[in-house]
Amino acid sequence: MSESLLSRMHGNLAGTVWPPVLSGRLASLAVLARDLERSQWLPRAEIEARQHRQLVAVATHAAAESPHFAQRLASAGLAPSDLGTPEGLRRLPVLRRRDIQQAGAVFFCRTVPESHRPLSESRSTGSTGHPITVQRTAVSQLLWSAINLRSHLWWGRNLAGRCAYIGVHLENLARQPHWGPPMGRLFETGPLLGIPITTDIAEQVRFLAEFDPETLVVYPNNLDAIRRHCQRSAISLPGLRLILTMAEALTPEIRTAATDFFKARVFDCYSSGELGVAALECPRAASIT
Repeated sequence: MSESLLSRMHGNLAGTVWPPVLSGRLASLAVLARDLERSQWLPRAEIEARQHRQLVAVATHAAAESPHFAQRLASAGLAPSDLGTPEGLRRLPVLRRRDIQQAGAVFFCRTVPESHRPLSESRSTGSTGHPITVQRTAVSQLLWSAINLRSHLWWGRNLAGRCAYIGVHLENLARQPHWGPPMGRLFETGPLLGIPITTDIAEQVRFLAEFDPETLVVYPNNLDAIRRHCQRSAISLPGLRLILTMAEALTPEIRTAATDFFKARVFDCYSSGELGVAALECPRAASIT
């Protein structure tokens, strides 16, 4: 985590201003984010070796507690330890959404370590036409928050900036004085406007024009619809500097059109409701293309 950003972090214990003192989940989040920031510079072979060690640990638990995963391993002639190498992992068949849907309750682990609780339910958005529901642990949520925090560092977001989010899990227009977790719990941030994705495009644009965000978090196809409406109606969003796309595939055509029209940087994050963040676009590569 950059020193300039660290200097702006606030603690969650009463009466602590500097240095910031964190406890509980936020303390774990700050440590994990710092470790991700440091470990990303390790040699590729070392990163892969660490990933496979973790994979074996997860597979060992899943093989003992998930009947579905145990059967998948047995059908491929694999043991959990075989996933400790790229070659072994390649022998494991790809898990598809339909496999999870058909497996039902036997897909899930019968128990999880107490330190990984509580469990929460997460449902995919169904952007592929095959929505699924899975259980996520508190540790997986913590990892999601840490990766989310790292994305803010990579993209160089202005913490004081206004942020607008257009998403599928919102039922009503939402306004709040900060960005929400994890950033809103660690830093002083600008306000957030949440717009349901079901809102008519003309109304979305009206809300955005009134709010004048610096950052827009949006689905690629929704972004393109907003851009086309603004272009047809000669509407500009002068404060917009950064567009973060998610969930759907960001095509080169949508990226170029949005960049040219809004004069804003466009970064992509591939994620899903059941998995969390799968991939973040490298800010250095994005600045070159």
